[in-house]
Amino acid sequence: MFGEAGLSLGSEGPKFRVPEASQLRWLFLHDLDLGRRGSIFVGRSAGRAAVVSTFEREQEDSSRASGQGVATTSSHFPECERIGGQAGLEGILFWDSNSSLLCFGNTGSSPFSGVVSVTLRSKSFSTALFAQMEELRQETGLWSTVERVKLLSRFETKVELRPNSWKMLRLSRVTQ
Repeated sequence: MFGEAGLSLGSEGPKFRVPEASQLRWLFLHDLDLGRRGSIFVGRSAGRAAVVSTFEREQEDSSRASGQGVATTSSHFPECERIGGQAGLEGILFWDSNSSLLCFGNTGSSPFSGVVSVTLRSKSFSTALFAQMEELRQETGLWSTVERVKLLSRFETKVELRPNSWKMLRLSRVTQ
């Protein structure tokens, strides 16, 4: 955690500053106790890092030294739960009152393909019929629309991942 997640413990408490140089493509820590329980997901690609966390913003240090070549996108959500179930796939669901973010990582050296079913916890989905699903494009760091999905009691999506790769999907309410 101190190296790959960039954890440091100081007088102001724990902080994360995800290192730019790493051999890991993705990292997922769940239910970590640093004075309060929290989780963090870090996904890395060429020249980019995406960090999602339940830790307070003060505990995330996404500042970069000048001249460094890694762009970091950081998101904070107050709630999360682990998505379990399928061998070779690790996942975590982050949410706030308006949206949900699904983070997946392939733990194996073989491709993963399967359907993942989760209960969306964002309050805005309790009265919505549809959600807009977007995927984080790792090469640009931008979100692109994938599809409009119908919300039932559980949300299902097909997940395909190359060996040791990761993916982020964001869902937000569609009002029409």
